[in-house]
Amino acid sequence: MRKILVVDDEFEIVRLLEEYLSDKGYCVVTAIDGMEAVRHAGSQQPDGVLLDLIMPGLDGIEALKEIKRLSPRSAVIIISAVIHENIIQSAFDAGADKYFFKPFSLDALEKNMSNLIDLKEKEPKGVN
Repeated sequence: MRKILVVDDEFEIVRLLEEYLSDKGYCVVTAIDGMEAVRHAGSQQPDGVLLDLIMPGLDGIEALKEIKRLSPRSAVIIISAVIHENIIQSAFDAGADKYFFKPFSLDALEKNMSNLIDLKEKEPKGVN
């Protein structure tokens, strides 16, 4: 079963994604801030991560850098309302695979995550 880490400081979004992805057959781990996300990434080694950018404490970009260091093969999709070009570029520079703007389509988000995980599984082990 594929494991997805959902990270957002908005409880409603976390619960919505947890329920939707669980119904689709994923094992879902949740976090409400960047530090909790980093801890889960290190211990859980998720196949995929859905990560908000604007969170208290450790922000999404810094959390992303740590998540990719601890779990380099995790596919990461940013889910954010931030549309500033420099921040979006920073997310990709830090290792994000895709960027979804809020509000997003649950079906499109899940399909993209599934496709990214498929691609990561096909990469040779030495490739991040």
